[in-house]
Amino acid sequence: TAPDTTSPSAPADLLVAEDGASVSGTAEAGSTVTISDAAGNVLGNATAGSDGSFTVPLSPALTNGETVTAIASDAAGNISEP
Repeated sequence: TAPDTTSPSAPADLLVAEDGASVSGTAEAGSTVTISDAAGNVLGNATAGSDGSFTVPLSPALTNGETVTAIASDAAGNISEP
């Protein structure tokens, strides 16, 4: 079979928890979702479940309305657009 060269779709339906300690949403099932701050620092990551849902715990928590970027990567190393 041909290698997987298709990037997963960008994570969608992003929702920051009221306390700023996590981001949830949907992504390609089994993909790794990484949340980064505006400076590119990784705040956390998690694996999307079989239904595509994920919750990424953030450290530190977002408490001042900071902007974050979410990307998904698959087992073949393909990375989504933010």
